[in-house]
Amino acid sequence: MSGTNGIRLWIVALAAWLLPSTAMADYAPCDPPMSGYCRNTPENTCFPDTFSSLCGVSACGTFVDLCDNTINCATGVCQSGFSCVNIGGSLTCCQPDTCINGCSCLPGHRCIQTGGGNGYCCAPITSCAGTGMTCGSIPDGCGGTVQCGSCPTGQECDPSTGGCCTPTTCAAQGAQCGQLADGCGQTLNCGSCDYEESCSSLDQCICGSRQTCLSLGFKCGAADDGCHGALNCGTCASGQTCYQNNCCTPVTCASVGITCGTISNGCGGTLNCGTCPGGEVCTGGACCTPGGCSSGAAGQVCGNLADGCGGMHTCGCNNGLTCETAGGNDGVCEPGTPAAPVPMTLSLGVILGFAAIAASRRRKSAP
Repeated sequence: MSGTNGIRLWIVALAAWLLPSTAMADYAPCDPPMSGYCRNTPENTCFPDTFSSLCGVSACGTFVDLCDNTINCATGVCQSGFSCVNIGGSLTCCQPDTCINGCSCLPGHRCIQTGGGNGYCCAPITSCAGTGMTCGSIPDGCGGTVQCGSCPTGQECDPSTGGCCTPTTCAAQGAQCGQLADGCGQTLNCGSCDYEESCSSLDQCICGSRQTCLSLGFKCGAADDGCHGALNCGTCASGQTCYQNNCCTPVTCASVGITCGTISNGCGGTLNCGTCPGGEVCTGGACCTPGGCSSGAAGQVCGNLADGCGGMHTCGCNNGLTCETAGGNDGVCEPGTPAAPVPMTLSLGVILGFAAIAASRRRKSAP
């Protein structure tokens, strides 16, 4: 036997003397193999393994060591009421219906996480039976909800009673604005008022600047009240007419002395006071016969003359007389002044030119 083998045998003997044989269990074969001992790999030293070193303090179930020995860790490890569960290949003691450290809840239960890998199992409500709810939803007690049904068309679910309800409308309540309860736990929005109006406590649009016929000073006719409403300010007495919301007595042709033409009646209308006979014209509401021209003899007026009825006419002169004016429209017929002959003055050059032309003609005509 070599010295090395002798040292190994001495170590094995020492271990056998120190550890009782009842605590020994094969874990891995020793080199050389030693019955009842396991090898501690880092030190390459063979020692027997124990129950506590294999099973620890929380493991459960059975293990097969490296020497193919079966070791039962369940006895005395899991507390009363706990069970040994395989979690990811590891056997762990779990309390029933808990979700701590990887343990699972019972089927149908829900794990409520509380952080740090901890949580608790919750049994949710799965039915609305016994709650009196026929529509809507209720909490299931585990962070979720349970649907209790729906309502027919035209109805809605009242959350306060859990029953179906027919809601009212703004029109049915006569509301013009604001918000009001629909009778089924919800709120109706009935709109807003125009900029000059406000919504009253009775859900009616009111206008703070509403006018009256009196405030406007109107005596008749229709008017706007300033709040999109219409005012009827009455009618006028017989013989009067409503003009610009006030009663007005129209004039007549006779009352103002007009005998012809068209005039205003003073109340927004017009009057036709007739026409004039032939040869007359209507001037200033009265018929007028325009004046004519004189005979045009010497000393009589001529030119553009007023006809006496607001118009103008042109009068000329006779017997070779001319109308002498002083820059105005009218003048006086006077004998005309004969026109003086126009003197002709020829320069010497022009005279010599004519003489040359005459001489040339004579030479051409000579034989």
